[in-house]
Amino acid sequence: MIVDLDQTIIHATVDPTVGEWLDDPDNPNFGALTNTGKFKLGDDDDTCWYYVKSRPGLQAFLTAVSAKYEMHVYTMGTRAYAVQVCRLIDPDGRFFGGRILSRDESGSRLNAP
Repeated sequence: MIVDLDQTIIHATVDPTVGEWLDDPDNPNFGALTNTGKFKLGDDDDTCWYYVKSRPGLQAFLTAVSAKYEMHVYTMGTRAYAVQVCRLIDPDGRFFGGRILSRDESGSRLNAP
């Protein structure tokens, strides 16, 4: 089974406002960011943070579906982006096991994350 990442099982943004909300427990939006992960692609200071929020019930869905199917991740983002998202939603690799299809494999070189 191929599982689409963006806007399907996760929502990702590079909006720095999300980082500000995550750093401020008194912010009224702080509670909405429960279980939001973050990562950077690259090491330089100009690289932006990605903030990733999983769809509610994602782990239960992945557990149920993985019992019936071999699962793969699909994204029009880069492979590096997909690897980082998978580290957040599947840290031990039990659902996807590194099976990632990205724009890098499709030959598309659009300017997407």
